[in-house]
Amino acid sequence: MENKTKYPVGFESGHLDFTLKVLHVVIYVRLSREDIRKGESESTSIVNQIKMLTNYAEERGWIVDKIYKDDGFTGTNFNRPRFQELLDDIEARKIKCVLTKDLSRLGRNYSRVGYYIEEYFPEHNVRYIAVGDNVDTINNENDIAPFKNVLNEMYAKDISRKVKESRQVGAKKGLFMGSRPAYGYKRHPEDKHRLIFDEVVYHIVHRMFLSFDSGITARAIATNLTNDGIPNPTAYYYISNNKNVPKKLDISWSATVVMTMLKNPVYNGTIINGMRKTASFKSKKRINVPPEDWQVFPNMHPKIADDSLWDSVQKKIVRLGKERRRNTQTGDVSLFSGVVYCGDCGAPLAHTTKHYKSGDQRLYRCSRYNQYGAAVCNSHNIKIEELVYAVSSDIETQANKLLNNNDYYVNKLVDIAFSAKNSELKETEKLLKQAQNRKKIIDGLIRQIYEDKYLGKISEQMYEPMMSNYQGELEEISETIKKSKKLLTQQSIRERDVHQWTEAIKQETKIKTLDRKTVLSLIDRIEVFQAEKKDTNRSQRISIHYKFVGHIA
Repeated sequence: MENKTKYPVGFESGHLDFTLKVLHVVIYVRLSREDIRKGESESTSIVNQIKMLTNYAEERGWIVDKIYKDDGFTGTNFNRPRFQELLDDIEARKIKCVLTKDLSRLGRNYSRVGYYIEEYFPEHNVRYIAVGDNVDTINNENDIAPFKNVLNEMYAKDISRKVKESRQVGAKKGLFMGSRPAYGYKRHPEDKHRLIFDEVVYHIVHRMFLSFDSGITARAIATNLTNDGIPNPTAYYYISNNKNVPKKLDISWSATVVMTMLKNPVYNGTIINGMRKTASFKSKKRINVPPEDWQVFPNMHPKIADDSLWDSVQKKIVRLGKERRRNTQTGDVSLFSGVVYCGDCGAPLAHTTKHYKSGDQRLYRCSRYNQYGAAVCNSHNIKIEELVYAVSSDIETQANKLLNNNDYYVNKLVDIAFSAKNSELKETEKLLKQAQNRKKIIDGLIRQIYEDKYLGKISEQMYEPMMSNYQGELEEISETIKKSKKLLTQQSIRERDVHQWTEAIKQETKIKTLDRKTVLSLIDRIEVFQAEKKDTNRSQRISIHYKFVGHIA
């Protein structure tokens, strides 16, 4: 007898839940700048995507719980704010079904989209529907999805190539191709590739060059600009473009910013193009190009620093650099280089020399204080000999503890070392397992499309990009597996490292002279805190973090 019983709304094949329920879904929509440039904004606009998907859900009696919108984000990059929020909600088990207009709204990276459809959504028991492409993961009939993904990625690659070619033509002509003009300049109102003075602030840059040329230091220039209430270049960008200034943004000037601007050839009318390039159309990572391959075009726009002022300032910068190198080439300075940091703001402590009538005093001082002054951090001054004494004494203390109670102390250090790395170990093991599982799937897919090509099920034109993408992903996965195994191997020998460290430090029960080799072999990081005065007494806390075991209380 034929069973004509209708399944209730929301029933999913393969499940034994026949209770009447309504499917709750979420909607994800995306529109990139590339879509708008191609004139697709009318059909693929955020509003139209939402309308289409909402109607689709309502026709089936489904309830839309939430809508995630990424406007202005390319499909080749999956680090989009609302998409990441969607993934967070999936991890929190708040989502059962995701709707998109088509596969390209999910993304235009072939291998990544395949990962989400074939692995991520099923593993998290999430149903995914791409309405326009007739893809529904509950049916397991998504043979067309890989082909759609390849076409979407080819589209993104073609758009990227055309944009890149257009930029290269402008770059070779010496046009300004940057996204943001340097502080002191703005785009010409009739030609966005030409720079003109920003009347509001260009005189500040000119004042900066004149001040440095007259002998005023970069730090003093920065302090003066801050005291005058002038926002630094980053803050000015937000203010001048009517953008909300981030709460954590420091509007103060620093000596580093001043020196960077003084060295920038743009202020002498020069355009430099081709200093960086992207790794590929899938990656937004910028790669530095060797200076000999830069495209340099002098006299392209008005000069804030004329030739005479520019040359004078550059000579002073070179001379200052030589003086600094001479002042820092001593044994004591290199002793704690890259090891000692400010205990409050985390900045490196910089070597400096204070001049007294009785003679020069060499000490370490917070580099952030050097750059910004007391408004940002305290000096954290510590004499070099005081730091040497404190570190030497602590090393001797740890060495004597080991000699007097070796087994107990070694076991304690091993516990300290592993407790700090347990979470990292678990994360690495999880990543390795995921990569190995994905590798098995990719291996199977490669074999399948090879067989399909041999049997004539797919054409050569479709086979080549699919194989290329799978092989590319396979290389990435293999590299992940290699790195994960390396980390796990390093973790497995961590206890041996602790034992070797204890043997090394036991040799330092009486340090005659603390040298660079001993510091680097035993110490990972030294934190120096601001000195405190009480009556006539001065105290200063120093925290030493040893290699493999961290801070020993």
